[in-house]
Amino acid sequence: MTDSGLALIAAGLSHRTASLSIREQVSLASEELPAALHRIGGRTGNGVILSTCNRTEVYFVTERDLVAREYALDLFTGATGASHSRVDQHIYHHVDEAAVRHLHNRGLRV
Repeated sequence: MTDSGLALIAAGLSHRTASLSIREQVSLASEELPAALHRIGGRTGNGVILSTCNRTEVYFVTERDLVAREYALDLFTGATGASHSRVDQHIYHHVDEAAVRHLHNRGLRV
């Protein structure tokens, strides 16, 4: 993606990075997903949300100058309604190839 000026971003938290109480605060029920996805899409034009009992993640493509972790944190907390201070120390943030590897590696772990 580097040639296009765009970057693929993955941001989220999981049972590896956050306690159950924090994961419960950011998990999204199926009826909450459309509004959260609309919020991300309104900022980036696209997005995917993955929300299970063990993790909540957002994937989106954005301009290369917006790849900062703070931007991903803002989108993530905006989509889930969680506070920055509550989530900040638990969130992970991956860009481009690392985001793709993260998605594929997560699918292989049980």
